[in-house]
Amino acid sequence: PDQCLEDGLEYMKTMTNRRSGATSYTLSISAVSGGSNLAAISALTMNIGQKRNWKQTEAAEKRSVKFVDQMDSQYPYYNMYYMGQALFHTDYESWQRWNEITIRRLRRKQKDDGSFTSQIGSSYATSMACLSLALNYRFLPIYER
Repeated sequence: PDQCLEDGLEYMKTMTNRRSGATSYTLSISAVSGGSNLAAISALTMNIGQKRNWKQTEAAEKRSVKFVDQMDSQYPYYNMYYMGQALFHTDYESWQRWNEITIRRLRRKQKDDGSFTSQIGSSYATSMACLSLALNYRFLPIYER
């Protein structure tokens, strides 16, 4: 139901700092610092949910752009996927830069058999690497601009 979607978007709004764009999972965790993963998810969610006019959306977008040249060391494939999606939907020029960097990173990480590895496993890493690059091909409606 539409109300469930609206409630989810309101939750993201509440979890995202309107100045810094930092995002947390719960109110008990401070959204004052943090990396790019949750800010990217917040920016993506609010953009897809048509909440581009919220201050939290703009702040999460700006925060995501700051991390274009960086990769989360703990969850690199998760980071690549959500950063790619967020930037693609919010700042296309930054996405283009991110995409070039990510392609180079993935070329260095790819195994001879075409797979990727992570602490979670090669199926996960390979799937997320492919999804991170899927924006280049625009196969799904969510990948359209």
